[in-house]
Formats: sequence, structure tokens, C-alpha cells
Amino acid sequence: MNLKIYKPDDSGEFYTTEVHTQYNFSHDRVNPLSFRRMHEPTVSALKEWVVTSLRLNVRGRSEKVSEFLTIGPEVTGLKLMVNKIGTRYHLMGEMASKDTIVTAIARTLYKSCFENDNDKLYSYMLYHLRLPSNVSYALENRAPFHWYKKGQKVDVRFNVKMIGPDMCAMEISDGVWGEISVKQMNIYMNYYWLGQMKGSWKLLSPRKLWKKVMSKEPSEGQLKMMKAFLEQNRTDDIVQNRALELVQSLEKQYPDRLAVKWMPDKKGIKAMAIRGKVADWIITDNEFKSDIQAVSTFLFSADTGTGDRLTYQSGILKGPICIDNMTRNSSVGDQFAARALALLNDNITIKIVNTIHRYLSDYHEEGQDSCRIDFGMFRMNDWKIGSE
Repeated sequence: MNLKIYKPDDSGEFYTTEVHTQYNFSHDRVNPLSFRRMHEPTVSALKEWVVTSLRLNVRGRSEKVSEFLTIGPEVTGLKLMVNKIGTRYHLMGEMASKDTIVTAIARTLYKSCFENDNDKLYSYMLYHLRLPSNVSYALENRAPFHWYKKGQKVDVRFNVKMIGPDMCAMEISDGVWGEISVKQMNIYMNYYWLGQMKGSWKLLSPRKLWKKVMSKEPSEGQLKMMKAFLEQNRTDDIVQNRALELVQSLEKQYPDRLAVKWMPDKKGIKAMAIRGKVADWIITDNEFKSDIQAVSTFLFSADTGTGDRLTYQSGILKGPICIDNMTRNSSVGDQFAARALALLNDNITIKIVNTIHRYLSDYHEEGQDSCRIDFGMFRMNDWKIGSE
């Protein structure tokens, strides 16, 4: 069977991969749009498909379970075997949690849309089996943590490093690193990243976290320094600063195609002008923010003389155009950066975001230069919508 994995956009296009199991499939398509509340919508959609197709969610089965899945041609494809003995799950003989196994299979299925070498796919599967996606995320993006201070939730992030094949280290205070195994790091992330109320690494205060990773109680001085360190590593600040750094690098990389109106000390963005291949665009901070649309996107168009209220320079701004994020976890800075990257290549974005088409005019075509924003004027003047 060819499994269709839809792209996370409005194009209606999909990737395909050949899959076989011992059961008849209940459905042959996966749609990440149904999982947009998850951190990784495509992987989450594939995980549900794997669980259903291998009947891993069927209650009342015997304690011994053996399920087979072949990725690629039925005879020559990559064969994966999932076993359950008692309460323990195994993939190709290696024991791991059910979620880790299902995630490894899901990621390998997606990889197989672009790779058909069995050896490479098997190595890819083993990597994600032995280093769960939770831990990979922590290594790449820092590990989330939160506690409550006078009733207010404080979200922070820790640096995480691998210090051995099965061991991580987490920086819980300035220059203070505590050891945590990969297995325990995975359980920790299940709560602090995915919100699962399981295991012994949930609902920790800074004092309890120190004790778990350092194997001893902190002194009052150590605890005070730890909390001060955490205050300096608030999640919102880290994510926002990283996004703003990306925007600054884009501004340097594309000075003729991207201009930014910064707030004082570059602590935020007022507006951004982008020169696409088809049109010019303005992105502004959305006054009425939502978790999937924290910025507003406008298309620069010729003045029609009909009294449009959003006049700008010699033309008008059409919009705001509804362009949603796939996930609900992006900061304002992230959304500015994502829109900038998408609209620099607007000839592609227009094809996959259906809401844009109705704002385009006949002269909006690739390479046009008849309807463009004056970037010099944009940079020089205070930002505002209205005739200049």
C-alpha cells in the first residue's frame, strides 16, 4: 500500500511511501493539520497511524505480541519487528518504551519518502530508537523546566550535553552540571515538554531538581544562586532573542530585499518590509495576537483610487492576510522570521498558501518591478500605515 503523507500546508500535495503489515489498513493517508496543537504535527500524525495499523492500542491482547511492518516493497523492503513481552516493548530486539519505538518507526516512515536505501533507513531508525526524540530536542533546544514563584509560573531552559553513550549532563546553575541518564532525560522531557503526568520527574521545585541530579540537598546559598541563574534563562527571553538574532542575520544577508523597523535597543520588531520575487510585503506585530497568528501580513499593491484606508507610500496595503502557523508554540520573533523566509520566496509560498491568491493583481508576477516599496523611505521614516 502507498501511504500518503500530506504536506503541512494548503497545497493538498503529499509524499508517499510503500508500507506493508499483516493487517488491512484502516486508512492510507496521514494529515498533520489534524495535529497542529502538537510540537511536531507530522510525526504525531504518523505515530497515530503506526499505533492503529499495528494494533498497539487494542486492549485485552495477550502479553506476547509480535507485529511486523515492511517499509518499501514487500519482499525487498526494510522489515521492522515490534515485540511485547509482558509489559516490555522491543523493536528489532532492542528494549525501549512504547512511545520511543512508535516515534522511531514514524520518523523512519517519513524518511523513507526521500530515501530507499535499507541500510540508511535502518541506521536512521536505530539513531532515534537509542536517542529518543525528547532527548534530541533537549540537546538542540535546551531542556524546559518550570516552577511557581508567588503563584506565577516561571518557564526556563537548561543547557543539556551528552557526556556518554547513555548519559547526559544538565546545567542547573551557573557552571553547575548534574548527571541524568538518557532514559531518565526522556522521562523528564515527557512531563516538562510533552506535559505527560508520568514518572518521578514531574512537579519538581528547584530544590528537588537539584537533589535529583546532584544526589544531595543544595545549601541555601546554592539554591539562591540556582534561582537567580534560572531567572536569567527564562524561556520567553531565550526563544525571542534567538528569533531576533535570526532576523538580524537575514537583514545583513539580504539588505536589498529585507528591511526592519526595530524597537529601541532591538528588543522587538515594529514592522518588516520584504521584497519577494512576485510582490513586496509588509509584516507587522499583530495587535490582536493568537497562538498561530501573532503577526499580520500585508501585500503592497497599486493605489486603485477607490479610497482604500491602508495607503502606504505610492500604493496601498492589502490585508491582513490570514497565514497561520502549523504549530501553536512559536514566539512573535519566530513568526516574523518564518514569514520573512517564506515571502522572500513568495513565488513558492503563493502556491501553497491559498489565502494569498485573492489579494494578487494582474501585475503581480515573478520579476515585476512596477509595483515595489521604496526601501530607503521605509528605513528612513517612522513606521506607520497611512499616506506619507
